[in-house]
Amino acid sequence: TPLVWLGLGGVAPDDNVNALHWQGRLHWLMVAIALMSVPAYLLATADLDPVWHRISSFLDLVIVVAFAAELAWMMRVSSHPWRYFFENWLNVVIIAGAAAAAFGTATEWIAVVRSMRAAVALLVVVRAAAEFRFLFTRKGAPMLLGIAFLTMLALGALFYWLDPAIKTFWDGLW
Repeated sequence: TPLVWLGLGGVAPDDNVNALHWQGRLHWLMVAIALMSVPAYLLATADLDPVWHRISSFLDLVIVVAFAAELAWMMRVSSHPWRYFFENWLNVVIIAGAAAAAFGTATEWIAVVRSMRAAVALLVVVRAAAEFRFLFTRKGAPMLLGIAFLTMLALGALFYWLDPAIKTFWDGLW
């Protein structure tokens, strides 16, 4: 299936009840943790106080630990651990990218690390978007419009906050 190709297979429908139960319990928590890579990337690449860069590295470390723990746990409870591993290869890429970003920010490989951060952020957004399939149906269209509007407002505020050349919220929004 296309989700398996993208590394988003999840637990197979024919896996045991315990694995399906844990997937349901951990699913939205992992989506929230995955989305932490976006502010981590923004904080790492912005020209801000160094404390924000340490916060960014901490967020990357949280992502590494959470994804590694989830992958290990799900492989433990699954009846088909290696099937789970290979059908969810995106988790391994996220772990590797977040680890590179968390532990490599003080090296001369800064360009590679920043590229890895951008790639991880993109892959995480792909993973999160795949979980919101219902938004792209007829019944989900009003919610999608609302989310798009709120996202636009939030990003406008973010540009206003991060870019010193932007003097008003409306300029950040524009």
